[in-house]
Amino acid sequence: MSREFNKGAMEQCISDGFNSIVLANKKIFHGTATTPKANRKVRADIFVPKLQPGRLLPGVLKHGRLAVLERTRRQAMDRPVQPFLFNWRNLSELENEQMNWDSLPFVKFEVQEQAFDTLAIASRIGLSGVLSMANKSKDLRYHTSVVKGVSQGQEKPIIAFQLSNISGPPRIEKWNRSTNFFVDDGNGKIEMSVDSATVVNHTLHITAIPVSSATLIVDRTRAMRSAKIVVFQEKEKNQHLINSFPTSLRQIPDDSNFKLLLRTTHGGEQLHFDEVPNGPIELKMGGINLTDPQRLYVHTVAHSTQPIIIGHSPPGVGKTSMVVVAAHVSARDYEVDGIHIATAMSNAAATALVEAFMKIEDRGQAVRVISHQNYQAINPDLRTPLDFPVLWIVEFRNYIFEVDATISRDAISDMTYAVIQHLKNAGKLEEGELKAWPLKTAFRKQHKPTMEIEDAFMRIFRPRVVFGTVASITESLNRGMLSFYAECVNTVQIDEASQVPTYALIALGVQCPTARFALIGDVKQLRPFADVDLPDDLRQFAVGDLLGAASSKVRPIDIELVRRCPYEITMLVSDLFYGGRLRAFKPPRARNDFAAFLGFPSQYPIQIVDTGNFSRQKSSGKSLLNPEEAEVALALIRRLARQRDVPKIGALSFYKAQTGHLAKEIGRLPAFVGTIDASQGQEYDVNIILTTRTSSFSSKVREAQKKEDGPESMESDFIEDFRRINVAITRTKELCILLIDIYSAVKSGVWRDVLNQIPGCACSKAADVLRRLEAEH
Repeated sequence: MSREFNKGAMEQCISDGFNSIVLANKKIFHGTATTPKANRKVRADIFVPKLQPGRLLPGVLKHGRLAVLERTRRQAMDRPVQPFLFNWRNLSELENEQMNWDSLPFVKFEVQEQAFDTLAIASRIGLSGVLSMANKSKDLRYHTSVVKGVSQGQEKPIIAFQLSNISGPPRIEKWNRSTNFFVDDGNGKIEMSVDSATVVNHTLHITAIPVSSATLIVDRTRAMRSAKIVVFQEKEKNQHLINSFPTSLRQIPDDSNFKLLLRTTHGGEQLHFDEVPNGPIELKMGGINLTDPQRLYVHTVAHSTQPIIIGHSPPGVGKTSMVVVAAHVSARDYEVDGIHIATAMSNAAATALVEAFMKIEDRGQAVRVISHQNYQAINPDLRTPLDFPVLWIVEFRNYIFEVDATISRDAISDMTYAVIQHLKNAGKLEEGELKAWPLKTAFRKQHKPTMEIEDAFMRIFRPRVVFGTVASITESLNRGMLSFYAECVNTVQIDEASQVPTYALIALGVQCPTARFALIGDVKQLRPFADVDLPDDLRQFAVGDLLGAASSKVRPIDIELVRRCPYEITMLVSDLFYGGRLRAFKPPRARNDFAAFLGFPSQYPIQIVDTGNFSRQKSSGKSLLNPEEAEVALALIRRLARQRDVPKIGALSFYKAQTGHLAKEIGRLPAFVGTIDASQGQEYDVNIILTTRTSSFSSKVREAQKKEDGPESMESDFIEDFRRINVAITRTKELCILLIDIYSAVKSGVWRDVLNQIPGCACSKAADVLRRLEAEH
């Protein structure tokens, strides 16, 4: 599938089954009937290079890599050789019909098989496109550097180094914040993540943190000061996602709930909603009181046969508690062997589900599916006692000590032997802990267990509720711990469903097609991420708007009582984004201690800090940063950190470069620093929003002025997207502080509407705020 990303001599293509862009020379099509056009679909032969210029050969020994790279710097190329297309062929008439994605498949085709075939093809090519986009901006050259310094961040050490080449610094857009890469210090490679990147005097200055939180990795990173290092990126190892993606949906029964969901969201029939009795729910959960709509949702999930359920959940309505209660009640009241899955796109959201579930008294058996590698990589704050890498050890030890207390002289079972060996191999059991002679004998043996850890765990623990990210659950159902139990899955609840792309739903749904599906989320919040270079028709089919499409065909259960936000913020977003439907749990005009502590002139829960004539944006690749705005945010965070009970603080930016700049400066101050997109599903006592831009917020005005002042290759309405604005404001539990250039912002209609809702008494000048905070410090 061709796609014109640039105007050069090469055509860039997305190819089914490939996780990288494929190139073709436009000249070979001159005068032919197959001249490529943007979004044209064809068959082709593709040459895949096995070697890359500027990459080290496998035979180069580890200790010699640095010397080889330093001697070849002048000859090294910084452009990778992409797979190359050398022959086009027209599609058949049937293929052309299947790959013409100008309308929804169940509107276009009367025969369901044709519609499902089209959906499968589009989603698979779309997944190839999504994965190719993830690899398109990789810097595949090897670089040498020296670690200039090591400092301690909030949780992990931060290293600082510089990159420069004969032709100039590497392109900063290839080293954006959160870009993963590897550092080899001669003792093996460590995966790192960019914390910040800036160009100074033709040199790229980078700070980075290790991806893993493992003690060995953290200690090695701390010891890197002055070390000579090799720095390099690798392509995302995501090919297995394509390899395991279905090539057809014909093997799935047409009457399955999963296929019904696909029909419903892609032009199919309206689905009838069966009313269920909405009585009280017996539950002990730390004082949580479900509203009538929340109880209706729980009863519909647990006590009905409704195949598809939609829960409309604006921010802060208590959807996480609602989801785990539904999973708990389903497991308690449903079939004995049924499994109930609660999943979300991010580890943070999955952690929130587990933590809410653990508040339920008399809860049943539950586990969070997460690999050992991911468990080591995630922030320690996101780990839970139900995570498989720790839970299997606990349950295996419980099992073996129970056997030890009751065993006779009979031979032990294969299960018991496997448990002993797995614990011993992990260093989690000593022979001296065992009393029974048969168990001691089994401990001394060296035979490989006949049962894998996951299989033994499922037989011993028999979990009824399973948590995890969509990716982890899909992988587990496909070839992991849940692979032999897919038919036992009764319900699948997908939290933050507005962010779930169609290809992820298909990859999950084919593993458990008979399950009933519940989608919980907010159509007024962010949709699934899609690279701006992904063709529009692929974006529509492979990424889509799952929750929005389902909500138009299935009557949703509307949850409208907002518990998180102050009354005034709830009413603001209700009026602007929800047609006035939301209700506030908190009372109006409540005292705001944080606003008083920071010295703001009023206690309104949204405070505007006007950065006009105070700060100025700077370009950083395709992003923006604003050092003066960041300094105001830092001053606010420093002041808040002086409180006896330090609040949970969020510093959220619209732009990655500003996030990276702030992260570099914040040190060990107690605040989450991230983009607004990364914060969806989170909440903060004090929420500081950095808008960064000092030129017009209106994309139309910027286009007319043709200013080269920012990431104009990004979506034109990036900072004007009401969903992103909604997410930013509604992370707030107590106080929202909006750092914004009012003069530039009001040129945008949506921002003008937001600012008009905030009284003048809640507005301060940035210079005054900074001066007051510095005086108090």
